[in-house]
Order: sequence, then C-alpha cells, then structure tokens
Amino acid sequence: MQHLIIWSDRFLRIRFVLTCCVFMFFYAIKLTYEKHKELVPIIKRDDKMTPIAEELSCYYINDRNLFLSTEDPSFSPPSKNKSIFFIETACKEEISMFHACVIESAAMAHPESKIYVLFSYPITKLQTKEYLGQVLNNYPNVFAARIHIAQYAKGTALESILVEDIKKTRHPIEDISNVLKIVTLYKWGGTVLSNDMMVLRSFEDLPKNLIATKSNEASSSILSFAKDEVGTNLTNEIMKEFAKTFDTKSRYVNRLETTIMRVLKRMCPDIFTYKFRECNGFKVFAEDFFFPTHIPNPAPYVDEGTESIEVEMPYTFHIKNMDFSSYPSEEWPSENLARIFCPHVFELKLKIG
Repeated sequence: MQHLIIWSDRFLRIRFVLTCCVFMFFYAIKLTYEKHKELVPIIKRDDKMTPIAEELSCYYINDRNLFLSTEDPSFSPPSKNKSIFFIETACKEEISMFHACVIESAAMAHPESKIYVLFSYPITKLQTKEYLGQVLNNYPNVFAARIHIAQYAKGTALESILVEDIKKTRHPIEDISNVLKIVTLYKWGGTVLSNDMMVLRSFEDLPKNLIATKSNEASSSILSFAKDEVGTNLTNEIMKEFAKTFDTKSRYVNRLETTIMRVLKRMCPDIFTYKFRECNGFKVFAEDFFFPTHIPNPAPYVDEGTESIEVEMPYTFHIKNMDFSSYPSEEWPSENLARIFCPHVFELKLKIG
C-alpha cells in the first residue's frame, strides 16, 4: 500500500512538471508571436498571410510614374467646389472596368467639373492601355495624379499616421484610403467618391457641404466639403478626431464613418433625427438620395423627362456587387446601366469580350 502511495505521489509530481513545461512552451510562443507581430504586422488576404511591408511597398516607388504629382505646383484643383476625386490605394496593375465605369459616369454628369483620379502608387503607360485610357482619351475633364503618402498630409493632424503608424496597422489599405479622403477634402475641397458609386445625375444643385447617410449612419462613400469656413471647420474636426482615436488594431475605430459620426454627434446631437437635417451650415441627406434600395430604371435618364420625374431620381447608385459580365435581367440589369452611364467603357468591354 505504501509503495502505491509513493508511485502515486511521483506521478502527480511528474504531471505537474509536464503541465508547467507545456504552459511555458505555449507562453514562449505567444511572446514570440506578439514580438514578431509588433515588428512586422500581418494581414490575411486571399487566404495567404502577407507582411504589411509588402502590401505598402508600391507606395514608395518614386520612378516610372506617368502622371503629375499632387505635390507639383501646377497641380491645382479648382477651389469653388468644382472638383470630384476618386482615390485608388490598392496597388492594382490596371484599373478595372468597374472602376473606370464609375469614373466615366461622374465625367458624363459633370462636363464643367474636373474629375481627378488620385493614385497612391505609380502608374505606367502600360497600365493605361485599356479602361483607364479609354476614359482619359474621351473626357478632357478627367485627370490623373500621383499621391506620395509621406508628403500628402504634411503639416496636418494626420501626418504621423501616414508616415509612421500606417506601417503598424492591421488594415493598411483601408486606413490609408480613409486618411487620403479627408486630407484631400482639407487640401482642395470638393467631392470625394468611392470607387463603387455610379453617378446618375449632376451634383450641381446640391449644397457645398453635405454628408450622405446609409443604414442610419454617416457614409464615407460620398463626402462633399467646400473650402469655406463650414467645410474647413468640419474637415479639421474629423482629422483631429481620426488622429486622436487611431488604433492600429481596430478596424471599427478607424472607419471614417465611425469618426464622422462621433464628430457630428458632438457638433449636432440631433442631426440624425427626422426633424433636424441641417446643422452649422452643412446638410445630412437621407439614404434614398445616394443609396437607393432598388436598381433605378435607366429610361428616365435618357428620355426628355419632366422636372417632377427628375426630382425622384437618385444622384448615385451603389454598384459594389454589380456584375458587368452578366446579360441584362429583370433582377439585375447591369448592362443597361453601363450602356447609358459609361458608354465608352462599355464599348471597350464589348470589344474585349
């Protein structure tokens, strides 16, 4: 009996030692991972773990660029709310048909405005052979320019984010896009559109300072802030809020929509109620104006419609999931929209097949 007790005691000691060893092993792995994650953050894309440094490498290439730099003194967008900006941060080899269609739709609807496509990486002549070239060649009001992120936000509250913090964040492309949107409006004023917002009619009758809503919150897919006191004050507040709350580990905190909501609720607590839609010189628009829930019928846009019909038309249509390769259907008549709102891009699509 005493012999069994001794062996039982030894077994418990061995198990305790083994448990401690296993715990220390996994704790060492955790510390190593945390240290490595801090030095070289990683993100998941297409089921592959890719270092963020590699994701951002294209931003620091300074040669082979076809277009003017935004730092060049000759780059000077009009300050009277006549500029529309698209910002490309994904380091793509070629602008897709989808994106080019959106750019063309904005150019068609605003022949008197200047449409700028800003790239945070260099674009070569080879990359303009297809859809982007089709837009640039057919619309004299469309321009492309290169953003150097290390200089773009210089002197603003967001400078350190683009220069240092962005190398540590887990969502670099998204965070850079958010920063570049608000810095662009601060520098030039005008309208920033996301690459999935097809323009259906002119913004000429809209106020200079506006915010659109989607799903009961502010949207960053379309933002219009003028270079006046109202617009400058709003962009300053958004920049300061973004800089103060920026978190390299949180996608939600860094969402531009989240930042704008915090600023608006502080400046105008009742702005999102039904009764109050205007505050401090800017206006908040309901979802139907820019994010209609149903695909619009293209017919009124090409017919000689009356003013009463035009009032019902949305300004934009969110086409993030539009599939241009499918044939027209009652559920998703994407080719009908493309044929009307981006005819040159659509024509090239038909030729390419």
